[in-house]
Amino acid sequence: ATGNVQHYVFGKKAQQPSELQIVSYPDGSGYYLLYLDKNGQEITDTYHDTLEAAMQQATYEFNVDPCAWE
Repeated sequence: ATGNVQHYVFGKKAQQPSELQIVSYPDGSGYYLLYLDKNGQEITDTYHDTLEAAMQQATYEFNVDPCAWE
């Protein structure tokens, strides 16, 4: 984590995620950057209008290279 962003869940600082995923839903618009724990459970998420914006957020928060996404 870069320390650029801190997430809170129910007023408490969220744990660091073990995995990030970007998803879109068939009946929705935009993309969600999901922050998952070691068991694959969602800790929190952020919404983005474009795939590129979701990738930029991951780069800003975790230095994830856009080419690293599978």
